[in-house]
Amino acid sequence: MITRNVSRRKKKGSWILCVHQKGESNTPEVGVIHVFGVGGNKKNSSSSILRKWGWFDTLFTAKDYKVKKLTVMPKCQLSNQRHSKREEAAAIPLVESIPLTALISVLGFTGPTAYFGFLDIGQPKKGETVVVSAAAGAVGSIVCQIAKIKGCRVVGIAGSDEKCNWLKNDLKVDEVINYKKDDILESLKEKCPEGIDIYFENVGGETLDAALTLMNNYGRIPVCGLISMYNDWETPGPKMFRNILMKRLTVKGFLVSDYLDRYAESLESLSEWMAEGKIQYKVDIVEGIENAPSAVNKLFTGENNGKLVIKVSDEP
Repeated sequence: MITRNVSRRKKKGSWILCVHQKGESNTPEVGVIHVFGVGGNKKNSSSSILRKWGWFDTLFTAKDYKVKKLTVMPKCQLSNQRHSKREEAAAIPLVESIPLTALISVLGFTGPTAYFGFLDIGQPKKGETVVVSAAAGAVGSIVCQIAKIKGCRVVGIAGSDEKCNWLKNDLKVDEVINYKKDDILESLKEKCPEGIDIYFENVGGETLDAALTLMNNYGRIPVCGLISMYNDWETPGPKMFRNILMKRLTVKGFLVSDYLDRYAESLESLSEWMAEGKIQYKVDIVEGIENAPSAVNKLFTGENNGKLVIKVSDEP
């Protein structure tokens, strides 16, 4: 059980976040805290600190970071400065139209994950058919929208009518499949009559097998996640693995950290698309650090709507 007490204290013109934890966990997470007196020359300058967190005892102050400004919109520059405890951090000047939640979702890691996985590995071409699993999730929903921006035909797979309706009506996905109600393979055959050119993989299992069955020659599969398989050691692997050979497919796993040196590129494009109204995103906020253990289960049941975030205090 993880428990935390979170408080803010003012010290020498800056705000610090104190986190006291009982219990141990090394789960990697990303967090944003608001800090006054960081990222600018004025004493009352206002920034947020974006860094990779863990669930651990820590005390952070403005002087813990060697940071540079990171402008979110419309141009972006990422500073990968090292914290004295070998942690990475970037100071982000606040933009009134951008909530802090965006900085740990579409403009944090999920947006760049979708951007690089789909564009670099997927190599989309206008008119191609793209299938996205976990399409209503934090990464999948951004992939769907980038695919539409690039002129692709998009089929999204999600786990509820509510999610499918959001994909179809709000994100303008061409076709949707509710994998909890529909036969995935038969539905994909119906909705992808010319086969699949790009399958953005988030789940594995039966969905991966169905997609492999219908992939076109020289298709591409960016492997972002395998959420249905992480705790499954009994189900056999994909039966249609042979199509990787027969269809000459490109299947490549990736981590967004592979692209840290190009982060600015992704944030610039994503922020511009957001400003143009071409990118929407959802954040599933759970109140209270004491609810973190149960909230994480949402990722495995599909209950979350968008990026799952644990909120420990209100935005300033």
